[in-house]
Amino acid sequence: MNEKAISFPIIEAVLQSFRIDRDYTEKEITDNLTKIYQSFEIDKQPKAKDINEYFEISIRKTMKRNNQFPKGYKLLKAKFLPSKDIK
Repeated sequence: MNEKAISFPIIEAVLQSFRIDRDYTEKEITDNLTKIYQSFEIDKQPKAKDINEYFEISIRKTMKRNNQFPKGYKLLKAKFLPSKDIK
């Protein structure tokens, strides 16, 4: 992982963009991470699994969204701050 991508401002932006105990599709994760990285001028194409740098995540699972069944992850706990502080 790019060191710049795990600096405090990036971590804070990621923690504010995602919520604990919520399911996210791989597309939602990559779209959000792409916006964050671009706003901090990080030249990196994120993958959904990169969310694991910031959160403990569930195993990859299928979820139902708008009569489609995309793959994704549930965010279980923030790695950098106590999850009770992030809601």
